[in-house]
Amino acid sequence: MRETIDSIKTSELSILSFSAVAGRTLIAPIDVVRTTRQSLRPSLQRSLSSLWINGGFKGLFRGNLMGCSRDLLFIHLIRHFYGKISSNSDTLHKSGGFEGLLSVVYTGLLATVVTQPLDFAKTRLQCQSMTKNNRLYIDVFHLYSSTIKSEGFSRLFSGSFPAGFCR
Repeated sequence: MRETIDSIKTSELSILSFSAVAGRTLIAPIDVVRTTRQSLRPSLQRSLSSLWINGGFKGLFRGNLMGCSRDLLFIHLIRHFYGKISSNSDTLHKSGGFEGLLSVVYTGLLATVVTQPLDFAKTRLQCQSMTKNNRLYIDVFHLYSSTIKSEGFSRLFSGSFPAGFCR
């Protein structure tokens, strides 16, 4: 397994990163509609028309930059953490079975916790209104600072546990 991680060269990592961003951008409108429907609970037609009226074509890609940033960071963290965990475990190389599975799960959970604040910001930005008069957050820094002041630092990591099992 260690050979697999070591064999991912910079060019292959760049291709993997590009494909993650391209895939994320292709499904961004679906993610925005899903988040809108889950938080506001309108019908599909009402949520699509609301997104289009308030944000136009740009509204369908709301939060995509945060999602792409999270995905890129997640890919690099997975590569780094798994390399560190698997290099410290001699039993992983010998048995490869259950220990390999545990190291993959541990790596995924660790990378999810680290990237959770980006996912939190993406979801909050997707749920807020697109009209300037009704916006809760001006930008990402305002989102983080106001959330930490009003709800505490730990709120940025809410949902880490379920998200770890979804990725």
